[in-house]
Amino acid sequence: MPVTGQLSIPDVVVAPGEEEVVTLVVTNVGNSAESFSIVTTGFTQGWTIVDPSNVTVPAGTDRKVEVALRPPKVFSVPAGVSPLTLRIVPHDADGEVVLVEGTVTVLGFEDRRLDLPHRVERGRRRAEFDVVLENLGNTRASCRLAITDPSLRLRGRFDPPSLGVDAGDSGSVRLNVTARRRNWARHSRSLPFEVHATQEGHQGAIASGTLLQEPVVSSRTAGRAIAVVAVVAGGIALWSGLVRPEIDEAATRAVAEQASVTSLPTLDPETDPTDDGAGTPSGAGDAFDSRLAVSAPLAASAVESYTVPVGKVLQITDVLWQNPNGDEGRLELMRNSTPLYGISLRNFTDYGTALVSPFVFEAGDVVSAQLRCERIGDPNSTECSVAITLTGDLLDA
Repeated sequence: MPVTGQLSIPDVVVAPGEEEVVTLVVTNVGNSAESFSIVTTGFTQGWTIVDPSNVTVPAGTDRKVEVALRPPKVFSVPAGVSPLTLRIVPHDADGEVVLVEGTVTVLGFEDRRLDLPHRVERGRRRAEFDVVLENLGNTRASCRLAITDPSLRLRGRFDPPSLGVDAGDSGSVRLNVTARRRNWARHSRSLPFEVHATQEGHQGAIASGTLLQEPVVSSRTAGRAIAVVAVVAGGIALWSGLVRPEIDEAATRAVAEQASVTSLPTLDPETDPTDDGAGTPSGAGDAFDSRLAVSAPLAASAVESYTVPVGKVLQITDVLWQNPNGDEGRLELMRNSTPLYGISLRNFTDYGTALVSPFVFEAGDVVSAQLRCERIGDPNSTECSVAITLTGDLLDA
């Protein structure tokens, strides 16, 4: 064997994103000058630089070559010990290839990211959130999950309560958030919270979300209840103050005159006290009822839109979410590019929403139904197919 090789540091330790340089000493023990190429093999080949990579060594002498180890800071370079192999290849076809072996220990780094794909969910008492942990480091993440609520108005339950994610991978858990008290006000209230992913002695991650708690009794429902009570009270007052006295008076006259009972007086339709003049006010505009049907392939998004005509104002008071095939994903009602209301397509086929205050769209505004398809419910279909039915009034501007 006319050549030998030796590393100045056989066991190298290097951090991702940094550089460690060692020296390879190439010794020619033959009787004539030889030329060699030095190449790396194995796991370290992509990030090991040999300078120079070709050398000529006179007989009985040696030559020093720098070997720079530069592992990139990416999850695909895992932490741990790997072999470091250098091949000294003679240019002479009859020469023997010499292997110089050592080890390289790549240190670990952490880059963990926590996210709630849908940060705001609506519910009168409860809502479900998907929590996604993404591990961009080169070590495994084994985290416990917890929810923090500065106002102490929420409690949360994770399923499962902990999550293990390999380097370069991601995982998700389901978070069920429950408000400790019901919302008896006539408007929705925002209950913000934070989700923490922690592992003792390691980097943590935080994400934030909001439960938009809807009132137990909406303004629309309360208004209808008040109207019903008013009608009942008006009927009672009408009976006690007008109809019953008329009946009693007619009966008294009949007994006094010992005559046949005459028919009870009838009320003049033009002055009927039961007619309070209530009805649809003039100039209120036309009733609006439109269905935005939208379909999208798996893992894709699609939009169906309606544009408010010139000279008109659209007021949406009721929204019906329709998911006939049991698809899964996200369906959102948009004003231009702004989300107004969103719902998770999970475990429902039809869901009606009566708005506390109407959504108002000016002339030229675009009303859109935006769908994100995550699972197709119909096995015979290649798309998620859902719809939003909008009800309200189309008024003159």
